[in-house]
Amino acid sequence: MPENEQQFAQLTNKAFENIELSSVDAATDKSTVTEDLVVEISTILNLSENEQVLRDNMERHTQRSDYNDEVIALHAVILPYLKQCTVESERKAIATKIFEGAKNCTEGYANRLTEVHLSISYVFDIPHILQAIRHSLAEKAAANVNTSNDVHVRNRFFIVGHETGLGLLSREDIYPGDISDEVIISFLESIFMADYKPFSIMEQIYEELLARFRCEGYEGAIADTSNESYKEAQYESWRTSIKGLLPHLGDLKLDDFLRIQEIEDEDEITHYYIRDLNLDFIRKKLFEHLASEYFALDARLQEVMTKLFSTSEALHLTKDDIDILIEQPELHSMIRVLDEAKQQTLIGACMDAAVDNEEKSKYSALFLPSFPNKIAKSRFSRLLIF
Repeated sequence: MPENEQQFAQLTNKAFENIELSSVDAATDKSTVTEDLVVEISTILNLSENEQVLRDNMERHTQRSDYNDEVIALHAVILPYLKQCTVESERKAIATKIFEGAKNCTEGYANRLTEVHLSISYVFDIPHILQAIRHSLAEKAAANVNTSNDVHVRNRFFIVGHETGLGLLSREDIYPGDISDEVIISFLESIFMADYKPFSIMEQIYEELLARFRCEGYEGAIADTSNESYKEAQYESWRTSIKGLLPHLGDLKLDDFLRIQEIEDEDEITHYYIRDLNLDFIRKKLFEHLASEYFALDARLQEVMTKLFSTSEALHLTKDDIDILIEQPELHSMIRVLDEAKQQTLIGACMDAAVDNEEKSKYSALFLPSFPNKIAKSRFSRLLIF
């Protein structure tokens, strides 16, 4: 943790927990892996005469005794992924990143490989999403001061962030760059204190889960009058994603996380239609887990959050509860992703609690801007490196 630890009082050590990278596929032949990777990238990018340029650059990096093991190990992780990946745009993105990175110094090339490794090793669980968020914040901090895009300065941000306890993956680089560690710490702490906060992180993880659902076929609620229903393959993939984030839920029943409609036909046969995800239940369980396991939130604030994200239609918020919401700007954006019915209930509770027009105006500010698209595009898909 940084020296001014009290400014991170709402974050527990678990919120800064580091993640280990995946290991090399045992079936990969390290003696030929670099050449095999050259051929694979050349095929993907149709390099022709530039294939030899790539080969020379990659051999230059593997001949560095202080980087040989690391670079070859990363080649051995990336090659089988490229061969197995069926998304052509992703194959091209990875191949291009390696081809361009190979032109750099060995330190920069090793960093490029590590970033690719991070993206393809992405596991859908809370520690890995937190790792992705921290990685993005460190990149943001480095970009603010490293206008020349010096790879050694960029590396130093990750090295210092790792040593300072910010949960960043360290990088090997013997060159410190031309920016002092004091300046780097200052920029890192400024970014982390502004953006690595419990409520913003909770919202980001929830958005990541929504994006995951969308990739798995979720398109919002199906009308009760429709003959359509979500299929087993879809809702089982949703259950897997939920349990990836919330393994403590154990045996997750369908009627816990789905809205199921029962319709009896004229022959008195009951049919079951999967109409929607129970997003209130999912949000409530996610936020409860994050609040109890990853963040040290004030008990009174946790109580208000529990009411806010209750699966009950009635919010039962007191005026004191609403005033606590007003005092927490980070909660405002979370309020705006409540479903429309619950927003209307909350608006009514706020207006009833307001004692004058000034308070009504203050409470109304909770609901601006208007209700957004709930299935937002993920901001952390693939660790933002492509």
